[in-house]
Amino acid sequence: MMLLCAWRHQFAPVSRHAGTMKTRHLTPGQNDGPLEFLVDLAAVYPGRFLHSGVWFIAATELERGVLSDLTFEQEQVLSDLGEMEQ
Repeated sequence: MMLLCAWRHQFAPVSRHAGTMKTRHLTPGQNDGPLEFLVDLAAVYPGRFLHSGVWFIAATELERGVLSDLTFEQEQVLSDLGEMEQ
């Protein structure tokens, strides 16, 4: 199970409830297996994209609880998400 703070789960412009953050199952076990964590880049960078739904893989689990090494682009997006005002 993924644990999100209330800001990322419900209230932020990039959140599960806003529909701008989601997970993708990588195995038939669904949430019992590794996931990809995706964010809509149009919500992260308003004005840089003409439409929403530009999904970016922010992180990938290799196995439950173990993330793969992040690319420079992933580190940048996650850093920018961390700096979004609450």
